[in-house]
Parts: sequence; C-alpha cells; structure tokens
Amino acid sequence: MTQQTGEVRSVARFFCLQPVAGSLSGTLWNDLNGDGIFGTGESPLAGWTVYVDLNLDGSLTAGEPASVTAGAGTWAFPSQAYGTKTVRVIPQPNWAVTSPATGSATFLLLNGQARTAVNFGLRELVGDVRGVVVDDANGNGIQDAGELPLSDQTVFADLNSDGQLTAGEPAAVTAADGSWLISRLPSGTRAIVHQLPAGRIPSIGAPAVRSLSVGIGTTSVADFFTLIPAAGSVAGRVFSDVASDGIFNAGDAPLEGWQVFADLNANTVFDAGEPNVLSAADGSYLLSGLAYGPVTIRQTMLPGFTATTFPSGAAILLLNGENRTGISFGRHDLQQYAISGNVFSDVNRNGIRDAGERGLSGVTIYLDLNNNSVADPGEPVTTSITDYYFTPAGDETGDYSFTHLGHGTYIIREVVPVTMDATPAAAQVRTVTLPSVVPPDANFANVFRANEIHGVVFHDTDSDGTPDPG
Repeated sequence: MTQQTGEVRSVARFFCLQPVAGSLSGTLWNDLNGDGIFGTGESPLAGWTVYVDLNLDGSLTAGEPASVTAGAGTWAFPSQAYGTKTVRVIPQPNWAVTSPATGSATFLLLNGQARTAVNFGLRELVGDVRGVVVDDANGNGIQDAGELPLSDQTVFADLNSDGQLTAGEPAAVTAADGSWLISRLPSGTRAIVHQLPAGRIPSIGAPAVRSLSVGIGTTSVADFFTLIPAAGSVAGRVFSDVASDGIFNAGDAPLEGWQVFADLNANTVFDAGEPNVLSAADGSYLLSGLAYGPVTIRQTMLPGFTATTFPSGAAILLLNGENRTGISFGRHDLQQYAISGNVFSDVNRNGIRDAGERGLSGVTIYLDLNNNSVADPGEPVTTSITDYYFTPAGDETGDYSFTHLGHGTYIIREVVPVTMDATPAAAQVRTVTLPSVVPPDANFANVFRANEIHGVVFHDTDSDGTPDPG
C-alpha cells in the first residue's frame, strides 16, 4: 500500500506463542545467622511444604501445586504453565522466612522455562537460656567461698505465666555443678522460674522468677540464689556522747535501761510484738531472733537528748544468720535541767517550811557526784543567797540553784553550820532524779542547837524597830 502525503500510520505488533510447560525448583535451608545466604554450616530443611499460591490468598488451598522438601531440602514443580507465579513456604511454629525478605517469591515463568534456584532461607525464632543455682547461705546474692551449687533443682520456662510447671513447658534439672540449660526456647520475653523446694526462699535481689529477653540464636543467663532461712542478731551500745562525735570515748558514760527495738512495720515507734531489749549496765544490748532481710533498728529517745548516731534509725540488710555488731546509739544530753531549793530554819521541826520560818543564807550546798559525803574538787558547789534589794516583793533568802544539768540522779548535800548541828542527818541530804514530772523537794530544813538565843541584825531604814519587807 502506498502511503499518501500527510497520512499518519500507527503500528501494532502482536506476540503469540505455542504454550509449552515449564518447571520450578529450589532448596530450603536453615539460615542460622539470618543473613539470607546459604552459608557454611547451614543445613537443608527436609519435610517442609512449598506451594504455588495461585489465588494469592497467602494459604495453601485445594488445587494449588504443593511439594514437600526432600532430605536435601529440594522441591520441584514440573509442568507449570507459562505466567506469573507466587511461591510460598508454610512456616513451622517459631520459624520465619529470611530469604526472600518478602517471605515469598514472585516472578514471571517464561514459556517452557525451567526456573531453578527458587530458594528459601528460614530461621528458627528460638534462643537458649542457662544459669546456675547456688546455695547462697548468707543471702547476699553472690556465690562466696564455701557456698556450693545445688543439684537436682528444677528450672522451667513459665510460658502460660501461671507460676506452675505445666505440661509442655520447657524445663531443666540442675547438674552436679548447679548448671542448667533450656534450649530452643521461643524468642521474646519469657518468665524463667526456679521451683523452690520446701523450706527454701530466694535471696533478696535474686527472685525465683526472672523475666528474660530471649534473643534469636543467642544465649541468655539467669542465675538463682536460694537459702534456708536462719535467724540473726544485732548488737551494740547506747552511750552518753559528751563530745557529740558519735564515738564512745573515754569519759562517755554507758546508758542503762534504754530501749532498743526492731521497727518491723517501719512506723518509727515501738509496737507490741516487735523485738526489743533494754541496754545493760555497760550500755550494751543484743537483739536476737531477727529474720533475714532489711530491718531498721531504733532506740527510743528520751526528752532532752539529741542523737549523734543513727538519728533516723539504723536501716540495715541483715544477712541470713548474721550476728551484726557495732550498731551503737550515741545520745548527747542537752544539759537543760536545773535543781533549786531553799535552806531554812525549821523552828517546829516538821521538815516543812511553814509561814514565818526564815531562810538561811550563806549555807554551802554541793552535788555529791561520787556520793562520798565530801565536796570534792570539780563537784558543783553553791551557797544559799541573801535577799535581793531590787526585788522588794520577794524574799530570796536561803535560795540556791544548780543549772545546766543533764539527765540522771543527783545527791545534794549541805555543809551544816555548827550552830545548826541539831539538824537531823536525813535532812542534810536530798536525792533528785532529772527530769522529774513532779517538782522535786530539794529544800533543807535546818534546826538550831538547843539553849541558844538567836536574832537578826537588820538595817531599819524607816526606824520603826520592825524588820519590814525590803
């Protein structure tokens, strides 16, 4: 045909063929390292199903070609029609396709083509867990010298999270060296449990149930530490810390009868049932029968003291069966108390200062700290005072006082003037314990000797012949 001037022609070519069947074949292998390459040491997978997904629904349905891999991991589909093919593998539990990365192979099978090397790499999604079980006698979570491994202990993967070893859950029993191994555990976060025998408990910080991340092709480690509970004790001293340095120095006195207790409920006060003891004469204490674990040891403070050690209590981790020593409580006496009284002429000898009985000034009073009836050097001494002119409303004659005293029992004595040697011996000494809820009687009732005449010389400012107030 001759093409006319200005005429435009389009060309349409048609391709056709005589259908000829082709074939598909390939290999499945265990891709241990997940790199998608059939490498050295990686083995073929036999007994796996490969199929052509004709309807592209992602599952093997009736009529779709299927093949089970042989011992060499090979599979083949002969007599496959020309066209686009999608080949898939049915993964077994805890396996995944690593190659092709999409999980399936899609391609155009040419007419009559023998398509080979349609290979699939698969990797098992499992890892191993291992560890040891140790008889942690002291409960510190470390295998110390002399602490032995435990054999015949059961460890299992609690796949259903019910806390019990149930049928189908992977388990292991420890060997003579305490070691255990659970292989091919599905990857992911798994609860690994040490099945504690009766009478045993886990060490603090090393629970009997561990949450482990099991990686593909990796080995995770969980060691278990367990013990048989044994009671322990805590010991120390309660002392008067004069220098407030927290150290029991020479000159610091032990404090007897002070309560020390284990604050089991952590409410800072002593409750019925909590272990407690009173410090001995040398200030020492021993709290026994204490359970393994964290505990706070407290000392019940008395008013007027401040803590120089463990002001909030001694929070300790008492190891299993441990006899902890050195938990001492220093207490500084604030020296905030005083003793006062009056020396007077007990005219009617009833031991009480009645109206009209006058105070006596100039009488020596001392604190007999060593109770030897002598005013020794260093012992506090004072003298009963005279009336102050600047306080006309009151008469201080005979008053005395000792201030800045600490807690304790004080023996107060007077040096009786010779003119008052009729004063009973019992009236010449007073004993006061500080602090005191009731104001102590620290007065001295003195009695003049018999057959004497006594009087008072006074400055009669108003010249009326009478000793008026002031």
